[in-house]
Amino acid sequence: MKNSKKAKVSSPKQSPLVTIVVNDQAVMQYDRRKQPSSEQFAYIDNMDKQMDQGIEIAGTFHKKPDPVVKSQLVAQHLLIALADKNYSLAAAMCTWLSERMPELIKVQASGTVESMRVDLVFARPA
Repeated sequence: MKNSKKAKVSSPKQSPLVTIVVNDQAVMQYDRRKQPSSEQFAYIDNMDKQMDQGIEIAGTFHKKPDPVVKSQLVAQHLLIALADKNYSLAAAMCTWLSERMPELIKVQASGTVESMRVDLVFARPA
């Protein structure tokens, strides 16, 4: 009997965890080994469609944002969700980051919610 669901295959570059670090403190870990539901995939696909219409980051409008620009916006929304204790939204943002940026291992932020520096840390190619 064939399984109709696609199995998620981890590459050697892909870390099973994405760690969220704020001001040198790990505040969340997302386990990408847990397969998102079809509803979660639909949600992140919808996020992509909305972002494909253009996004603004730090006063700059990106008419056709690339994946890195999108990931910066999603990471910002992740941090705002964590500050607001909206953990379901934070998990959704982590799902997007994990699925769309498979080499991502850490979201590193410093500062305050109003003035936050966000760096995305990726696994180094083998």
